[in-house]
Amino acid sequence: LYTKTMGKFRPAARDLKRSESKSRSPIYTHFGEALRGAETIRSIPKGRALWSSTHREYVDENLSVFYSVKALDRWLSVRLET
Repeated sequence: LYTKTMGKFRPAARDLKRSESKSRSPIYTHFGEALRGAETIRSIPKGRALWSSTHREYVDENLSVFYSVKALDRWLSVRLET
């Protein structure tokens, strides 16, 4: 039972963790670019709002994948308890 459950879990977990890593990368890149170009962002009218909305989109995408990873972890936990 354990090996069958893990056989289903591992490929899905690997794919989800890869997706989570890919969706986290733009967050770090965007934030780093903002640190280097803070003066430019401040000088553009509504620049802060534009940066904030873009950053929020990146974070929302990452969180949706993160919640899927946590749901998969919970699925494994329930399967192994029964």
